[in-house]
Amino acid sequence: MNRQTSASGFSSFQIIVLLFLIVLVCMVFGGLVFIIFSMRANTAVPPLATQAEAQVSPTPQPTYTFIAMAEPTATATPLATSTPIPDWQIFTTSQIEISLPENYGGGDPGLDLDKIVSGIKAIGGYNEAADQTQKNLTEVPAVFYAFDTRSNRANTLTYLTIYSNTIDADTTIPLDELMDEVVKTFPPDYRVVDRRIDPLDYYEAGRMFVEYRVIDGDVTVYRTMTAYIIRTPTKIWELYFRVERSDFKDQQPLFDLAARSFHEVLPVEVATP
Repeated sequence: MNRQTSASGFSSFQIIVLLFLIVLVCMVFGGLVFIIFSMRANTAVPPLATQAEAQVSPTPQPTYTFIAMAEPTATATPLATSTPIPDWQIFTTSQIEISLPENYGGGDPGLDLDKIVSGIKAIGGYNEAADQTQKNLTEVPAVFYAFDTRSNRANTLTYLTIYSNTIDADTTIPLDELMDEVVKTFPPDYRVVDRRIDPLDYYEAGRMFVEYRVIDGDVTVYRTMTAYIIRTPTKIWELYFRVERSDFKDQQPLFDLAARSFHEVLPVEVATP
């Protein structure tokens, strides 16, 4: 059977097959294009606004359950526990703790002033010293006062007075400069004969030996004061031991031992459920 031939030299059948192949190729190509764009659409990068939101999205915070607590109560607790010294006693107030020989009496002047004054008078021969002590502690309140009940010379009562000054926790003034400020408060006739930085077991501290005299009528008494300037995080503590100059050499080792037993008592808040 003869097929008709076109002017281009292709038969009708060949032309139909060629057109079919062209259509088939176009369909395949179109399908591939469709598949590729579909895949890209499924993996498309989110819009910039969404990316920015994802970058700054905060981390979820934990949820807390709050339990109502009772008001805290404050109790005084020593910063550290003193090692007991044989034949010594420990004095404890709301602010300090210190060990002293068993022959000492004293306490917190804010609570025990009458007891302190009567104790000095009970020694015998110290009525004037007792009255002066009461006057001094009333005018310049002290944190602690103690005296040697074995004092046996007129106008030579051996005693300890402790004062405190609150400071800013961020204070960075060197201890030596703080000692300068303390010296400025001494009466003009007080003479510092020895001064040094002498750290105690728990605190930064300085120590000074100061000589002075007490004139009572025709009697002049020469005395020595040992001053300990102790710095804690929030306070400056001033410990003053006073004794007759002739007894200083024997008493000074006891003063050092007592100063090393000193502890600041801190209020501790305890929350009660």
